[in-house]
Amino acid sequence: MPTCPAPVRRLDADAVAELTSTAAELLALHGSATSPALLADLPEKCARLGEPLRHRLRPVDTADGLFVLRGLEIDDTRLGPTPDHWSTVGDSGALWDVVLLLVSTAMGTPIAWDGQQDGRFVHNIVPTPGHESEQTGASSSVLLTPHTEDAFHPGRAHLLLLCCMRNHDAIATTAASVRLTDLPDADVEQLKRPVAPILPDDAYEQARKFGGRPAPVPTLFEAP
Repeated sequence: MPTCPAPVRRLDADAVAELTSTAAELLALHGSATSPALLADLPEKCARLGEPLRHRLRPVDTADGLFVLRGLEIDDTRLGPTPDHWSTVGDSGALWDVVLLLVSTAMGTPIAWDGQQDGRFVHNIVPTPGHESEQTGASSSVLLTPHTEDAFHPGRAHLLLLCCMRNHDAIATTAASVRLTDLPDADVEQLKRPVAPILPDDAYEQARKFGGRPAPVPTLFEAP
């Protein structure tokens, strides 16, 4: 399979100002990026965004299902020190949490897992002491193996959004597209069968909010 950069959508200064000011308004009104009332307000706020911005934030329409959104400049100095655990992030990146929620609402419907990061809709991924070599977002000294997010559940998200807050070492993000994989029809049909149970990763086990053995799920499933 060829390796190439993902397509880029670029926000101009007006679009960035509109998006960040809307996020700031929501944050000022509700006080927290995790507020249920803020989450309830997202669809209405998204509907009021200008057409040029909403076009940039349309659902993924590329052949491989990937794109990079550029133009959002994050002030590294205002973020403060990198937290040592997701639960200690506080409000340092709250504005960007709301920006990501607006972007995700423009593309679809955000979801959260009760058993991961206390049900937050936006996860804070930070290197955590004691977890350097684990296969979770808390690691820092190992390469994460290729994986599908939340593959254990048939109701897993169709889209995954990542917002890079700090990357002094310029570490790349690698994504692979199943849409570009040429599989025989027989293999596709086999992968659609709910045969193998897939266990939640260690991020759920740490939260201790996942109980029982998951039912078998398809490795491959069709979605719009």
